[in-house]
Amino acid sequence: MRASNPAGDLATAEGARGSGRAAPAAGGGSEADALAVARARKGDHAAFRVLVERYQGRAFGLALRVLRDEEQARDVVQDAFLKAYGGLDRFEGRSSFYT
Repeated sequence: MRASNPAGDLATAEGARGSGRAAPAAGGGSEADALAVARARKGDHAAFRVLVERYQGRAFGLALRVLRDEEQARDVVQDAFLKAYGGLDRFEGRSSFYT
């Protein structure tokens, strides 16, 4: 049984909108990602939801290829987004948000 959490709520609040693939980013991260991170750092949950929706499909695909189990892959992706949310203040933007 999974407990409710902010990243999971954000990931499922509106469902995935798109392919889960972001446009290639020059210089480490896209401007849209940088703006969403800055807003999320200030407590804007909708901004973090944008990041989750943008990357959850890609992250799930990677986790599924590694783990070969859908439930485990969902759990790992949810944990990864929780850690990302908790570490927003340490994100320097030198790489893409996805990495």
